[in-house]
Amino acid sequence: MTLALRLGFRRSLVVSLLCVVLAFGLFLLAGVRAGWRLDTTAGLARWAAVLLSAGAWGAVLWPWLARHAALGATQHQRRMYLALGAWAVTDLVVVLAWAT
Repeated sequence: MTLALRLGFRRSLVVSLLCVVLAFGLFLLAGVRAGWRLDTTAGLARWAAVLLSAGAWGAVLWPWLARHAALGATQHQRRMYLALGAWAVTDLVVVLAWAT
């Protein structure tokens, strides 16, 4: 049995949100430690990309949590695919932000 099944829909989504907050807190700390600044174009672009990526997660997880009880299996599956998209955006942003 997976952790998500053990926790149930609501608790699983809450844990997901907490993990996203922790991950992006660490990304922000890493950006500060890497010397990203807001007064340069490159630094501003990096910060904007990280915040855009966090916004993608928020756009997926908050509505899913708010409506989870009323959703059917197909709708939950659709939201899982949206979460995979947010994950892909995050991976791309992290690679580009720290590799350039």
